[in-house]
Amino acid sequence: MTGDADTALANLARIDHLVVLIMENRSFDHMLGYLSLAGRTDVDGLKPGMSNTFQPHAGGPPTTIPSHRMLSTGMADGQDPCHAGACVDQQIANGMSGFVQNYHDHYPNDPNPGVVMGYYDAAALPVYDFLAKQFAIADRWFASVPGETWPNRLYAVSGRAMGGRENSPPPLLQFRTHAFVRELDALGVTWKGYGDSTHYTIRQADENYRASENFEPISGGFHDSFGFIRDARTGQLPAVSLLDPHFFSNDDHPPADVRNGQALVARIYDALASSPNWNQLLFVIVYDEHGGFFDHVDPADYPTVDDDGFNRYGVRVPAFFIGPYVDGGVCHHSVFDHTSLIKTILLRFCARDGAIPDMGKRVAAARHVGEVLARAAPRAAPPLPVSMVAKLARLKAENFTAAVRARPSVPSSDEVHFIAAVKETQRQLQGAIKPAAPRRRKGQSSQRGKRRSSRA
Repeated sequence: MTGDADTALANLARIDHLVVLIMENRSFDHMLGYLSLAGRTDVDGLKPGMSNTFQPHAGGPPTTIPSHRMLSTGMADGQDPCHAGACVDQQIANGMSGFVQNYHDHYPNDPNPGVVMGYYDAAALPVYDFLAKQFAIADRWFASVPGETWPNRLYAVSGRAMGGRENSPPPLLQFRTHAFVRELDALGVTWKGYGDSTHYTIRQADENYRASENFEPISGGFHDSFGFIRDARTGQLPAVSLLDPHFFSNDDHPPADVRNGQALVARIYDALASSPNWNQLLFVIVYDEHGGFFDHVDPADYPTVDDDGFNRYGVRVPAFFIGPYVDGGVCHHSVFDHTSLIKTILLRFCARDGAIPDMGKRVAAARHVGEVLARAAPRAAPPLPVSMVAKLARLKAENFTAAVRARPSVPSSDEVHFIAAVKETQRQLQGAIKPAAPRRRKGQSSQRGKRRSSRA
């Protein structure tokens, strides 16, 4: 082990609380590629002239679509770019040149196939812009597998997806994977899965955790009398917190308005920044997969190992490192994927004599995130700008008004599949819970006793 590697490993001892938020379906260039256009020379983001060419009609002339700034923070109903395995293969073929063609092939009647070449900037993502300046990002964090949401979430908690890369309904229950929380429980290490009551990644990933007393909401009750916000503000964070956003609401899953995701991240950051646990924590934000949006870095240039034959990563995704030991305005170029989360957790909380529990080849080979904890001493959390908080407050009011006047929206294919998975989970839970036997009155014999008597 080199000196730098020794230091990075030693850095992990500085954190007693790892908080992870996994967002949905956006690529690095789509969300953070603007940083290089805005002058960040340390970030491998977008460059002028990047484009994709596609054929609107078979045999017709090709059309070139350049990368461009998104004009709206939301997308139209039904604009959910394909991110199934075969679609990802087409998107990244020939040097990342198939994004627009794939979108057009999938939605031939959409007049704007270039939506997948769009990117957001600081005006649309003020919270991310603030965090990228005040803390650190990574420009080589890849989705674990070139496929859809749930296989990638399986890698984030189990280190593998048993050979799958599709969201076939139900997406997870057939895999029977082993989540890292089993290792934490075996050693008495505290953890919680925070999120909407039916949307926990851990619940869907591991049949041993279809139900758990460790599941709580992010925001609990009118005054946050329970849940993550309360735990953070009162200094009661567990060693590991895995946060799921409210899927198809504030998770950034297309066609969501990304301002809702910004509001969620701002609330989580504000709770952590004021937490008594601040000096001992690291907050990681990452996206599960790219959602079909353009990125220019070819994952084929970064091979990996795997138990199930997926020796290649998916597309690059945004990643943030936030905490008192993280230097500001830094971009890390080391290769990470979702199994880096498990590697970090096991090294910090489950290592014995330098060895970690065996959770497969990908976890064993993964790079942990200790290198981001580079500061010699902790620093106070910078507050969110007042103007930003005011804008987010206005957004909350707008959302309330919109909810009152809402018309039904067209669900995405991911949403349909996920709802099917949740219903299947509920069905399994109901089947596993046996009704209590009726209480017998004094002197009343049981049916079993009667049957025995009749056979005597």
